Amino acid sequence: MNFHRLLRHILAPFAALLLSSCATVAPPKPADALHPRRPPETAFDRGLGTDRVLCLRLQSERGDNWRFLVDTGSPITIFNSSVRRKLGPSLGIEPVQYAWSGAANLQIHDAPRLFLNNTLLLNGPHVWSDDLHRVWPGRGIDGILGLDCLRHYCVQLDFSTHTIRFLDPERATGPELGRPYPIQTVGSSIFIQADLLGNGPMLYQVDTGCTVDAVIPPQLFERAWKRQQPAWMRQFPSGEGRLVVEAGFPQGTFDGEMFHQLVVDAANHSFLGLRFFARHVVTLNFPKHTLYLRRI
Repeated sequence: MNFHRLLRHILAPFAALLLSSCATVAPPKPADALHPRRPPETAFDRGLGTDRVLCLRLQSERGDNWRFLVDTGSPITIFNSSVRRKLGPSLGIEPVQYAWSGAANLQIHDAPRLFLNNTLLLNGPHVWSDDLHRVWPGRGIDGILGLDCLRHYCVQLDFSTHTIRFLDPERATGPELGRPYPIQTVGSSIFIQADLLGNGPMLYQVDTGCTVDAVIPPQLFERAWKRQQPAWMRQFPSGEGRLVVEAGFPQGTFDGEMFHQLVVDAANHSFLGLRFFARHVVTLNFPKHTLYLRRI
C-alpha cells in the first residue's frame, strides 16, 4: 500500500479531532477534598462488553447499580441519557468533540452523589449526559467516570489482578511502584512525556478510554512504518465516517523498553491507551502529580 496516498486521506479529517470537551473542569466540591475517604479495593467489572474497556460498578443514593467506564481522557463524569431522568433538570448545553464519534451537545446537570462499595466519591459540582450507547456501542455502560472524580485520589489500576486500589497519596511512592512519570496538565487533560517507537520524547495524553496501545500523529506513524513493516493494517470509518488507519507493529520500544504486538492508530493527536496500560500496574497519584508504571 502506498503510505503517502493513505496519509493524504487521514491527515485532513483528523485536523479537528479532540478527545472531549475544550471546557475547563469546574472546581471540585470543597467538602473533604483534602482528605477524602478512600474506597476499598474493588474488582473491575467483567460483564458483557468489557473485554477492551475498564469498568467499575458504582451506586447511587437510591440503590441504582450502574456500570461506569473509567476514562482519564474525559474531563467530567458523563451519564448515559437513559438515566437522565434521575439527574434532575438540565442546566444548559455543553458542546463537545468526541475523538471518534464527532461533535455532540451534552446536557449539564447538578452532580449526584456516587458511591463505590458504600464509599462516597468526590466529584465536581456538575455532570453531563449524552447517548453513550452511540459513543460506546455494545458496551452497556451507564456512565463515564472522569477526571473530576479521579483527580482527588491516588488510584492504582492493577491489571494483573483486575482490581482498583485507592492508596494513601503520601505513602504511594518508591521503586516498588515502578518507573515514575510527572503528570503534566494541559487544559482539562493529563499527559506524560515519553519516547514511543523511537520517535523521541513527546507528550502523550493518558487516556484509559482509548482502547489501543497508542495514537500518534501521521508523520510519526510514517516514520515507524519506514523502520518496521507492520504485521497487519486496516482502515475503518469512525462514527462520523472518517477514515481511521490502524496498524499492528510486531515490536516497539517505550522509553527504551521493548514491547510486542503494539496496536497503533494514526491521528493528529498523541494518546497512550488502555491496551498499553493494561501491560502494567498503573499508579496515578493525582495529588502528587505522578504516574508510575510497573510492568506485569
